[in-house]
Amino acid sequence: MESCQYLRTYLVRFLLVLAAVSIGSNYIFAIEIKSKNLRVDSAQNNSNRDSNAIQSVPEVSPTLNALPPPHAIVLFDGSNLDAWASQQGKSWETPGGPAEWKIIPGEGVEAVPGAGSIITKQKFSDFKLHLEFRVLGEETNGGVYLLARYELNVSDSYSNPDGSQCGAFTNLTKTIAPLLPMAASPMQWQTFDIDFRAPRFDAQDVLREKARATVALNGIVIHDDVELGSRKGAAKRLGDASSGPIMLQEHGSPYQFRNIWIVEKAK
Repeated sequence: MESCQYLRTYLVRFLLVLAAVSIGSNYIFAIEIKSKNLRVDSAQNNSNRDSNAIQSVPEVSPTLNALPPPHAIVLFDGSNLDAWASQQGKSWETPGGPAEWKIIPGEGVEAVPGAGSIITKQKFSDFKLHLEFRVLGEETNGGVYLLARYELNVSDSYSNPDGSQCGAFTNLTKTIAPLLPMAASPMQWQTFDIDFRAPRFDAQDVLREKARATVALNGIVIHDDVELGSRKGAAKRLGDASSGPIMLQEHGSPYQFRNIWIVEKAK
């Protein structure tokens, strides 16, 4: 049995490297150095998974519980929601009162169905954002919105690999799927590490460069300097902007966040 497990592990490593080759040689290194932490799953040990799917993620994200650097702005450390506010209706960038999500001592903050999404009181432009999240074993439809405009999907694509992919930019006119499926199982804390560059405008306020982002999910790069273009749905009405709040979406299902901090970058 142990030799079979080793064989499956090396098979998955080989498949991941083949996938990386088609993406770009820079991903081979990123995958290989973390391969010793990979968990292998098959249809034999998880009947809810697609029997033809092989997915491998780090047992523990290498950035889990990452400490904020001295110059970071801590947005949530488990103690309070002072940095956050509820949205004011359809005015996604306007605070509408105290954030009404539930703080769970020792765990994190949980989206409360019906309470609405929450936004940071502060607006940001270029930044590096770290946050940790987990889905709770039921169908989850949530997201992290950068500048309240660009949705990074949070869903249980581990249990439902044919649905919306966790880590996809889903509210763009053309969805940008993750390079690799790196979602972990429900009830496991996961990480997003996001390097974001805001749109650029000229002196006449004409858009010259669209937003761009590099994103790692559970320590593996799933978006490499992608351009974030036109949006659909409710975020479309906001138009482009050089700054905006971070938004955590409430869309009818509970899920949790913790250890959220951001480092602003000079433009």
